[in-house]
Amino acid sequence: MKNNFILPASGHFIWLLLCFINLSFSLSAQKFSVSGKVIDGETGEAIPFGNVYPKSNPQAGTTTDFDGYYTLQNVAAGDSIVVSYIGYFKRMKAVNAAEAVNGLITLNFQLLGKVKSWKKLWWWRAKTRLIRLCARSSVIKNKMMYGNWRLTNTKAM
Repeated sequence: MKNNFILPASGHFIWLLLCFINLSFSLSAQKFSVSGKVIDGETGEAIPFGNVYPKSNPQAGTTTDFDGYYTLQNVAAGDSIVVSYIGYFKRMKAVNAAEAVNGLITLNFQLLGKVKSWKKLWWWRAKTRLIRLCARSSVIKNKMMYGNWRLTNTKAM
């Protein structure tokens, strides 16, 4: 009788142990859907067509729509989401499984620009170009004055 009592009990124990192991594997490999909005950190305007991708798998990325919204499917817990756009610094945030509501995680990003003002950049470029032109013209003038370049009179030929 002891043998009959121990075998079914140990069978139930093994069955429960397998269920808990299976549950723990499914929780550790759980995938989430991540969505959010990408905006400019200075103006608060939406950034359209920005790049959004998981760090572990950049090929599974997407772009933001015209209003700055994005959605990524099947992102693993603990992975990082990277957002980039031309003229802005890259931002990265980790996916936290504790923040999930019905398998959906919301991550919003604010990107900061690398150049504060395009007008300043244009003026700097124009200024350096002007300095280069002045330098070149003075070099040409000096070479002509001091005889490094020989100028021939075409009328005498």
